[in-house]
Amino acid sequence: MIPRLSLIFAMVLWSSSFIALKIAFRTYDPMVVIFGRMAIASIIFLFFIPIFSGLRYRKGGL
Repeated sequence: MIPRLSLIFAMVLWSSSFIALKIAFRTYDPMVVIFGRMAIASIIFLFFIPIFSGLRYRKGGL
């Protein structure tokens, strides 16, 4: 049940992102929209750095 809900959530998120981008491109310059998306993603990624820094890579390990 959870995988199906996750897929439905992903589809809704991606489709709403497409619609939001079309609206944003009408209002703002495309470079401003892309910069804003990258800035928000970078800020959110900062919260995951402590999690990723604790991972150790082992050759051949999956």
